[in-house]
Amino acid sequence: MKKIFQILAMLLAVLFLPVMSDAAEMPSFHDGADIVKGEAAAEVKNALEAVEKKHNVRIAVVTQPSVKGMKIGDYADKLLGTVIKGGEKGNMVLVLDMQERDWYIATDPKMKAMITNDIGIKLMKDAFVSKLSAGNYAEAFKAYAEKAIEIFNAWAQTLESVVNHNRQLKV
Repeated sequence: MKKIFQILAMLLAVLFLPVMSDAAEMPSFHDGADIVKGEAAAEVKNALEAVEKKHNVRIAVVTQPSVKGMKIGDYADKLLGTVIKGGEKGNMVLVLDMQERDWYIATDPKMKAMITNDIGIKLMKDAFVSKLSAGNYAEAFKAYAEKAIEIFNAWAQTLESVVNHNRQLKV
């Protein structure tokens, strides 16, 4: 009976982690699985925050020992809807479930304009999955940030080209 209560308590903790109050936001790098240590964790945090500041977005990485009882996509979407927010131009989270050795990237509607499900997520995946599979977690998360900034820069350049083209048409 005690074991059932322990399991139930763990399940409730996992389910209600994403349902924190609106005042509480998760940091850009939340290493719940404790897989990135010391200076490497600071480097990941700094890489994510640099992208966020430059492009006014939120791109988080959340690791968990397990997302028990939930599909990883549902867990990522819940985080995105509750504690990963604040990016004026959009929000995105990479979730890593260590027990299942699975990952998922969730994007909000604003972010989907830049990081589309078909091309954008594939580009993101190609940038970090091999490092993730090799256990180079800090390098994988920094590659995620680098690819995001590359996509955002390309997006901004394309948008600027369209605006300039429209200006020329009006002349």
